[in-house]
Parts: sequence; C-alpha cells; structure tokens
Amino acid sequence: LGISWGGGLAQQFAVRCPDRVRRLVLVATATGALMVPGSPRVLTRMLSPRRHRDPAHAAAIAREIYGGSAGADPSRASELLQAT
Repeated sequence: LGISWGGGLAQQFAVRCPDRVRRLVLVATATGALMVPGSPRVLTRMLSPRRHRDPAHAAAIAREIYGGSAGADPSRASELLQAT
C-alpha cells in the first residue's frame, strides 16, 4: 500500500524489485497537476539532486518541501530525506 509520497516510493520499489511485490495498491499519488498544482519553487527544490546529496541543504529546505515540524527539527528532516 502506498499513499501520497509513499505511493511514489512503492512504485519505485515495485519497478526495482518485482520479485518481491505481488500486489500494489496506490492511493492519492498524483502530483497535484489536475487538482491543486504545486508551487514551482517547491517542485524545483524537490527535483534537485542536491537535497539527496547534501544533508545540510536538505535540512534547510525541509519545511518548505515537507511542512510541519521538519524545518524546526533537523533529525526529522534527515529521516524524511532518507525516506524519499
């Protein structure tokens, strides 16, 4: 089961490890293009490879990308970076 960002992650897992996935249920995995478009600035930051290579940069942009407590808690930003 993959919901939202987890859906994208589940899709990648299914593509990379098809022998480990029997069924895949995806919920609300759209980019928002047909419903609520994402901010171009945030989408640009999400697509930047730098957020995957530079933990300090990832922590600096975490609140803008993930929202919530991610910007105030560097360890939470690190967890989110590793999950995506």
